[in-house]
Amino acid sequence: MKSSRTLFLVLALVVVLSLAFYRYYGQRNASSEISPKEPPTPTLAEKAPATPSLGDKALDGPTPTSVKETPSPLPSEAPPVQKPVTDLCWKGTYRGFLPCASCEGIFTTVVLKPDKTYEKEEIYLGEKDGVFHEEGRILFGEKSSKITLETRNTNVSYNYQVEPEGLRMLDSEGNPSLGTLAEMYRLRKMSPKDVAFGEKPVTGYLTMGHNLSTFSPCGSEKTFWIDDPENRLRGLYQKTLGENADCSMPVMAELKVADRGRAMDGLAKDYSGVLEVTEIISVAPMTEENNGLR
Repeated sequence: MKSSRTLFLVLALVVVLSLAFYRYYGQRNASSEISPKEPPTPTLAEKAPATPSLGDKALDGPTPTSVKETPSPLPSEAPPVQKPVTDLCWKGTYRGFLPCASCEGIFTTVVLKPDKTYEKEEIYLGEKDGVFHEEGRILFGEKSSKITLETRNTNVSYNYQVEPEGLRMLDSEGNPSLGTLAEMYRLRKMSPKDVAFGEKPVTGYLTMGHNLSTFSPCGSEKTFWIDDPENRLRGLYQKTLGENADCSMPVMAELKVADRGRAMDGLAKDYSGVLEVTEIISVAPMTEENNGLR
């Protein structure tokens, strides 16, 4: 009986020691098998390097190219400023073929002189006694490109706008024509350059009358005295104009000429030079289609 009691106590002691051993070493091993916690994943903003602002001073190199200044808007274009006529090259000779209710057209020449005076010639084509001359002074607009031609000793005046290539006629209130014939109310500025005469024929305005024989090449402000040794040109001129041949009316002529230089005396000395006719190509009445101003 005593031995059985001793054996029971030994077994109880073994069980107690086993439970203690398992509790101690089991918890230790379990804690060593748990994996360590991973650090949190950074956001995109945390990964990307900070971009300096435009106001910050760069310490290492220029500001990254990904940062761009927004350009300031351009100012709106101002309307073009109209230059005063005194700033334009207004001096010179102007010609035009103006519409006419009672004739084939008005061949008009206006000469603006450096002394601020002018001369004007209007020729009503096809009309007997249809040549009119006048002169006067030029009045300038203070802040515009408009001028007024005021005739001498009369109350008549004409308004024009000075343009880079000519004059534009205006009405009495200073307004341009806007109708279908608006382009016909322009006078084209003639070139002051010397004319080179050679073997090629030249087209221009031929005028002949009593003690008068002149030729103006198309596009030129210069007028030359014509010398016709064979005296054929005057006959063709009179045939072309008929009853108006004595009115100093211009016609269109295509001629071959030789430049004889300036005349030293006589009526020819007041012109740009003397041209000797070597060949007559054609002589025809002036019309809207052949006037050399379109």
